[in-house]
Amino acid sequence: MDTIKGAFSYSGNPVLAIANHISWWDGFCLMHLNLKVLNRKFNFMMLEVQLKKHWYFQYSRAYSVKKKSQSVISSIAYTAELLQHSK
Repeated sequence: MDTIKGAFSYSGNPVLAIANHISWWDGFCLMHLNLKVLNRKFNFMMLEVQLKKHWYFQYSRAYSVKKKSQSVISSIAYTAELLQHSK
């Protein structure tokens, strides 16, 4: 995957990408986009149960969200905080 099809305009601002997550490849595609085009710090949110199961993702800037929980609000607030940083 060395090409992007469709319109894409990048202004240099922080980026929030939301994938419908039909497979594990969603995250890898977004990471590839970051490496080839955006060149920014790459953080990603994943389900708490999956992050516990795949604990090694915590070393690659992953953070958790818990389904159907009040903690979703703090996960979204943390996302908003990350988007305030210029990198």
